[in-house]
Amino acid sequence: WQEGKVYVVHEIVTDKAGNFSDVAHSGFTFDITAPTATVTLPVLASTSGVKSLTSITGSTQDNYLAQHVQIAIQRQLDGLWFDGLNFTVNQVAPNYLSVTTESASPLGWTYTAGGALDTKLVNNRQFLLVVRSSDVASNMQTQINVGVSSFSFIMDKAAPTVSVTAAPSENGS
Repeated sequence: WQEGKVYVVHEIVTDKAGNFSDVAHSGFTFDITAPTATVTLPVLASTSGVKSLTSITGSTQDNYLAQHVQIAIQRQLDGLWFDGLNFTVNQVAPNYLSVTTESASPLGWTYTAGGALDTKLVNNRQFLLVVRSSDVASNMQTQINVGVSSFSFIMDKAAPTVSVTAAPSENGS
């Protein structure tokens, strides 16, 4: 078997008299390469602070046909993983959840936590985001590349505070 090759299965039936029938079935492509999910929002450049995040979006690349995307979000403060409603899952491995929407291949996807994502990502906290994808051949992404399928970001919803500690003097200093 070779990756990417198309194979056709033939069903050959022979009776006792030597008559035979050769029925070719539709072909299939041998696929053992996993797809790669990519996060497009938030962008990696926003890791210094994200003001609002109502959805996380991305795409998936596969040699043939990507099928599903899963997402995991960890609150870095205590290491708890998001369960779809709150940060309650205490485990080492990511707690993967299905994304909210998926579109045709190349697969585009969105995660909104039922429309409540921004309210679940509280201010002044750092979060780890991990995504993975599978394809129609059941190949699951196992290589999670930082900056592509995984990165950390900080929620920064509060405006900076400004205070004046002393009024300027008459001579301008």
